[in-house]
Amino acid sequence: MMNEQSSLISLISNKIKFIDSVTYKELINTQLKLESVDLESLADKFSKFAFVLEKDDEAYYTVLEDKILEFQNEFIQSCKKLCSERVSYNLELQMKVQNTIVPYYLGRFQINLSREISFLPLDLRLYIYLILLENEASAYRQKEILNRIATTLYKADEQYYGEIAVFLSAWLRYKTNVSLGFEQLPFYELVTIEQKSYISSNVTREKIMNAADLTADVAGREFWYGIKAHANLSAIHNVEVAKITLDLFCTYFEKAFAGVGEIKTLIMDMYKTKYTRNVEKWLKSQGLEGVNIVTRYEPLIATDEKMIIDSTKYIEEKQAEYSRLIIQNHKSYQYEFWNYSKPLVSEERFVCENAITQQDSVTYITDLKNVLRKNRVVISALDNYLIDLTTAMMRSNDWDLGALNLTVGLLKDLSVLVWLRSPQQEEDIFNLLDTLEEIVRNDESISKVGEGWPIGIIVEDKKKPVKAIVYSTNLNHPAYIGHQYLRTSLANLSDKEIEEFLAFGRNVQLCYWSRIEKRVGVDRSIKKVRSEFWKTISSERSNFITAENL
Repeated sequence: MMNEQSSLISLISNKIKFIDSVTYKELINTQLKLESVDLESLADKFSKFAFVLEKDDEAYYTVLEDKILEFQNEFIQSCKKLCSERVSYNLELQMKVQNTIVPYYLGRFQINLSREISFLPLDLRLYIYLILLENEASAYRQKEILNRIATTLYKADEQYYGEIAVFLSAWLRYKTNVSLGFEQLPFYELVTIEQKSYISSNVTREKIMNAADLTADVAGREFWYGIKAHANLSAIHNVEVAKITLDLFCTYFEKAFAGVGEIKTLIMDMYKTKYTRNVEKWLKSQGLEGVNIVTRYEPLIATDEKMIIDSTKYIEEKQAEYSRLIIQNHKSYQYEFWNYSKPLVSEERFVCENAITQQDSVTYITDLKNVLRKNRVVISALDNYLIDLTTAMMRSNDWDLGALNLTVGLLKDLSVLVWLRSPQQEEDIFNLLDTLEEIVRNDESISKVGEGWPIGIIVEDKKKPVKAIVYSTNLNHPAYIGHQYLRTSLANLSDKEIEEFLAFGRNVQLCYWSRIEKRVGVDRSIKKVRSEFWKTISSERSNFITAENL
């Protein structure tokens, strides 16, 4: 059992009041290595990052974005080494994770959707969450995934890495809380509260296993618990996910336990027919008919067992309801597609020229809108196309760079919306593409708010929306913030208020092209084109705003 006050987080200080420019540069340029590291040194860096995040977020926004991704990548690679040989030497299992459960959850993962993953062995859970984090472009979704990673690490008694996950999770929660309108606690308090919520994870897991009356052997406990959980229809929130996790479970254990193939077939048949007799007969033959699957959610303020039971029942009901709402129309393998029931788009529609001018881009955007309205699309193929399309735009010199900055940013937002695979987002997708058409056409129907560099789009949230490009002379903003929907009239707000509204919601919308590029697997030549483009945008924007201010 862990101490309530954990070593790394207890060393993080909230007493830093100032960081000079030299220390700041050293902090930003430092390489964060996590293996065999001195705890006090790492805690000192964490304390300084927390200070910069809390006190100077506006001034160092983009730099902190880059640093959090760099830190995440180091964390992911270190945690992969914690997985057992059943994961690290099982290429078939790794490919199945990458090709099934990761795309199922990508772009829409929430804590409430993780029920079926909890049936899996701890190191397989950890691996799934790490690969999901590695591919996730949305900062908000990363926060949700890191919550599960922290919980899994604590359950596995990996306290050191669990605390790092808590720090990363709190970092993203701190940023998104502002945009969601939640009460903003000081970062030091937030990271301490986050850590307390995970301390009991290992104890809770032991209570669940003991309630099931399973053997003390770790592998045996996880095998029999996972079998019984997958075989219990009432414990499952989403049968389609259970099919995926059962396949992963059996691939993980197939060389260690006899009879894996037999029970997999029986349970898969049960998922299709809902006929349980054959599975029950098999479980009885293994002496598992008396094993109960128990779920426990222990709130921080729990004072007795009844409160835990009541809390668990409430959370269970909410999770099941949410799962039905989100996944209601996604049957087996439909999760890979947009517009599953429509004709599959031809490969030729996702081919573009090597360089695309602003004028020619209108044709591509119009065609993309038609494809997403009328065709079935493999979503991963859409990501590939969006990389090709934006790279071709970056290669052309025949663009207004401000318009190109908005176009590339909006196409990134398009990827995020499509990955949600939600009917509720369909209208937003086509509104976004309509806006994109108007921008590249230089349509005068889009109003302009403010002066300086175009950083995003504001849209009035009504039947016939009024749209505005928001300009800013504030170099502390990212070059592109995003697009936001406004419930009041633009005419009721000043230019400054509109800019502040756009900036207010940026952390919830925040997503990274670099993660989309990673999951697509772009080659060096494309990376070079895109890297040069971001440098050009940064330089052009800085020069433009500086010249305006003279």
